[in-house]
Amino acid sequence: MQGLFTLTPAESKRLLGKALATLPEVRNAKTNGYLLISRGSTTAYVAEELLGEKVAKDRLTAGQIIRGVLCVLSAEERTKPITFHKNQVLPVEPGTVIDKLSPGDILIKGGNAVDPFGNVGVLMASPVGGTMGQFYMAMKARGLEIIYPVGLEKLIPSVEEAARYGGTLTLGRTIGA
Repeated sequence: MQGLFTLTPAESKRLLGKALATLPEVRNAKTNGYLLISRGSTTAYVAEELLGEKVAKDRLTAGQIIRGVLCVLSAEERTKPITFHKNQVLPVEPGTVIDKLSPGDILIKGGNAVDPFGNVGVLMASPVGGTMGQFYMAMKARGLEIIYPVGLEKLIPSVEEAARYGGTLTLGRTIGA
């Protein structure tokens, strides 16, 4: 017998949150080192699972695509991303601990697109690249892991092709931010 079921984006994000919270490498980073959870609608669900409590998901984002419009939440309305160190939540921005990261530490960063080849795309509206600008090169240079939870509702034909047309200074018009 076969069955079929579908998930809403919110249900998909909850399932991703539950899955990531049980990964051995995520549990190890949270317990024995640093686990950084960036802002994002999907990572907010990960945060809830790891914290064991509700978070203001609408405030744990920098931007979202709502009904096809690029939207940005003002900096004053955003909550801090979550920085775990040895099972404790630190009241700091994750960027303040980047020099302390070592093997086994993990950044969880949601994606805005995924393609059939497993490539993940992240929109960067900040002039300095936001979370990706702050962390990507430093973490890759150290050989540290970044996990990108992203649901298939964000499936596009090619992240590589889409990236060829990116850059805030190259766009003449946008719908939203």
